[in-house]
Amino acid sequence: MNIDDHASNTRDKFLRTSELWSVFSALLIPRETFRHFMDRLFGKGLIECYDPSEKSLNDETLLRISPAGAAHYKLTLSDNVYISQMALVTLLESETIALEIRSEAQKEHPGWLKICRLVLTGLTEEDRKLIQISPTGLFAFIGAVRSDLDKILEQVSRRPVTERPDARPYSKQ
Repeated sequence: MNIDDHASNTRDKFLRTSELWSVFSALLIPRETFRHFMDRLFGKGLIECYDPSEKSLNDETLLRISPAGAAHYKLTLSDNVYISQMALVTLLESETIALEIRSEAQKEHPGWLKICRLVLTGLTEEDRKLIQISPTGLFAFIGAVRSDLDKILEQVSRRPVTERPDARPYSKQ
């Protein structure tokens, strides 16, 4: 998204897959992992190619975040309902957190803010475990994303989780 802000023409809004790979390889991300997630992002329409006729990614493919990808990122930072719903479909490394989310979601009156806290805590812990490089210089974007996630986690954590012991199921009268 930062590239769009500095681009002087449409072509400059795109980078080669190989350029993006050079950043992720410096983070010690395995190439297979990088390609797997790039293909998933492309398949979901969260990244787009400069040439819309391209059906798959290769090292020379010019790509950027799509409007859907930018919207996904912005909604994650601004909409608790969106976060809680994404928590139900996002692959998490921690089975414990995934099971806690599932258990909470199956309750008659789920604690959606609790689900937000669980997924955001899990993602931030996973990120800090996997990416241990200092978020400066070329990697400043890592610090920006972490800061954004920390802010939204702080916001949902400020709101109390209320249990509803008096809640009754809806009944027709």
